[in-house]
Amino acid sequence: MFQIISLDVVNRALVPGEFRRRDRVEAIESVMPLEGSSGSLPETPDGHGRQRALVAHYISQPDPEEPNEVLFVREIMTKRVVTAPPTTAIGEIAHLFSDHRYRHIPIVSAQAGVIGLVSDRDILRYQAKSSSRERDKEPVSSIMVSEVLVGTADTLIRDVARTMIEERIGSLPIIGERNAV
Repeated sequence: MFQIISLDVVNRALVPGEFRRRDRVEAIESVMPLEGSSGSLPETPDGHGRQRALVAHYISQPDPEEPNEVLFVREIMTKRVVTAPPTTAIGEIAHLFSDHRYRHIPIVSAQAGVIGLVSDRDILRYQAKSSSRERDKEPVSSIMVSEVLVGTADTLIRDVARTMIEERIGSLPIIGERNAV
């Protein structure tokens, strides 16, 4: 099961394609040729033909008759998650990224659980635009994504993989009771 958590609206179930955050997706520079293809995928005027063809190829693959040994998210998810409150300074978040080598950190509050998500790319973009060290003292809530797609530990891994590809996201926090990571 997937939900979209946001501070602005009531939590709601995911409608396929609704969550796509195209403003945060970077272009794919190159794509390896698909097995059995001539190596060239059709281009479209918007330049995303190769990406669409690749995604369509993987989505169209039939599910294997025998499931893999690992079926559910709970079997492979990171259990010791580094989180931060929304008041954490952006400079501190940058240190968390370098210390723990994660690419995403959920932003949590004691009352609401997951309330946002920040990526290492969000920090890099912010630091590239800021001209003074004082700006690193701003709270991470000023740059975090406040609408987060989340899943549960009982979700099938193939559903998570498909959703992450379709919705173009790089991280999917797994929540339990009361939206706790």
